[in-house]
Amino acid sequence: MLRLEEALDQILREAKPLPAIELPLLDTLGKYLAEDVFADIDLPPFDNSAVDGYAVRAEDTVGASAERPIVLREVAEITAGSAPGVEVSRGTAARIMTGAPMPSGANAVVMIEDTRSDGSAASASRLISILEAATPELHVRRAGEDLRTGSRVLSRGTVV
Repeated sequence: MLRLEEALDQILREAKPLPAIELPLLDTLGKYLAEDVFADIDLPPFDNSAVDGYAVRAEDTVGASAERPIVLREVAEITAGSAPGVEVSRGTAARIMTGAPMPSGANAVVMIEDTRSDGSAASASRLISILEAATPELHVRRAGEDLRTGSRVLSRGTVV
């Protein structure tokens, strides 16, 4: 008579994996991946703002504080899902929402809580007071920061 361990070893030696099959995504719950899954795009796919605030050139905010704000001119408002279509140049800033693409020329984002506006509606003459200096890359999520094209996302054998 076989002991339990011997019987299990014999069964496992003879067991073969089933062939891989393709299924619609919604039918894969509880199934095992037959192969590794790799990212086909960068995530995020473009440089974007990590917070609501103002996209700025960090060098324009040097020395900014609540006592000595730096005043910049608002040139645009950029929402998530839109294309910037504007350049942030010396002395300007662009209102930006979380997830919105960074405009060219900007290298940092000052959180909305660290700014004060003149209160008028958005226009070419709206002035924004920056109450805290920014450093390059502040509150900017770079393209591919979370995941690079070609990186393994899930390994073979993972349960979906």
